[in-house]
Amino acid sequence: MDEYDVVVVGAGPGGYLSAIRLAKLGAHVLVVDKEGIGGECLNYACIPSKTLLNYLLAWEYASKVSESPVEIDIDRLREIRNAVVKELVGGVEYLFKRLGIHFKNAKVDRIEGHKVYLDDGSMVRGEYVVLATGSRPRNLPGVPFDGEWVWSSRVALSLPRRVNTLCVVGAGAAGLEIASIYRLLGSEVYVVEILDRVAPFMDIDVSKRLRGLLGRKGIHFLLNSRVNGINIRDSRVNVSVSSPGGEVTLGCDAVVVTIGRLPNIDIVGDVEYLRRDEHGFIQVDDHQATNIDYIYAVGDVAGPPLLAHKAYWDAIVLSEYLFGDGGVDRPRVIPFVIYSYPGGFSIGLTEDDASERSLDFFVDVYPLAGLGGAKISGKDMGFVKIIRGADGRILGIHGVSNKVSELVGIASVLTELGVGVGELGRVMFPHPTYSEAYWELAGSALGRGLHIV
Repeated sequence: MDEYDVVVVGAGPGGYLSAIRLAKLGAHVLVVDKEGIGGECLNYACIPSKTLLNYLLAWEYASKVSESPVEIDIDRLREIRNAVVKELVGGVEYLFKRLGIHFKNAKVDRIEGHKVYLDDGSMVRGEYVVLATGSRPRNLPGVPFDGEWVWSSRVALSLPRRVNTLCVVGAGAAGLEIASIYRLLGSEVYVVEILDRVAPFMDIDVSKRLRGLLGRKGIHFLLNSRVNGINIRDSRVNVSVSSPGGEVTLGCDAVVVTIGRLPNIDIVGDVEYLRRDEHGFIQVDDHQATNIDYIYAVGDVAGPPLLAHKAYWDAIVLSEYLFGDGGVDRPRVIPFVIYSYPGGFSIGLTEDDASERSLDFFVDVYPLAGLGGAKISGKDMGFVKIIRGADGRILGIHGVSNKVSELVGIASVLTELGVGVGELGRVMFPHPTYSEAYWELAGSALGRGLHIV
């Protein structure tokens, strides 16, 4: 029987980063995953969606300076997507090899008394076992995913075929990103959302602006609406929707369901006795420990928010606790980002949060249309909004932009460190860049704004 300090079950962001950090701290580590290395994020979600969007935006820019229409080669686009994924997976494999991390391409069936039983008939032992098994998409009740007409986000981002009309159920991050990608591919896109706003987990102004700007791109929204049923007939998907205006039937070539995710926990033994929350996610403490002394959990399976960067921090906290000095402080705030076109982000307190807490606060908003850096890359009708306390400290930053990746990193630093607008106002940002929006906001808060009345 092979013995390890740690057996990590799952090779997604939480799992592979746990393994890497644990190995760097001196642990003897085995990672087990039936689907290989990278997990949902790297292979099927985060990386593929951003790759597709970036190349489609490059196509859109190119079409503006071309005298003849530029055709999208969907097969070539799929090849590029796959090449990016392969390269990143190869990078993680290289790190495993260099750090002496063992990997088994197998499924874990049972975990009992520190012993991990695999579907190939073998068994290994771990002083600690880390569950990093991720999550899977929820389907509509009575409507299973079939991969042909009813798609999960994984299928949608694999670009299985061209569709003239697509229906997306759910207006969260996955739904809006997929809607943007297929709209850029030329599809007519409908988004059905049960709530009264898109991106319901973000600042209200972000939700409103996203809906408006995505609508201008040609995406149709049915809010306060519920899918009653899906009927497939003659190579057509008919989606029955109850909306404020009455019953609507959407005729589509495919429907993508993005209504949330469920934890992947199909392992018997001691795992069956782990405490779960009301949605089935494993409950953990501040060190990612479960109620069973040798089992820990990280990433999606350990509960919301279901984000790769949250999984990374789970992995760091766990690793430092088990084999480090345990002195790592988890970030106070978590960035929420939607990489649609345009996209949105929310970090820290929203305006509603601050009001509910009866805080004394101020709001500063800067329209990106006033930035030279934003104008260079096309018409950006987004904004950046800062929530600051009475003492000037930044409590939250929210925004909409064609290039949220140019803005969200700085927003994370400012919010996490609680930088004051006085301190921010002393920073010289390079021109012409998106980052100048933060200088403009600080200037406005301090009474010396320049490119704003």
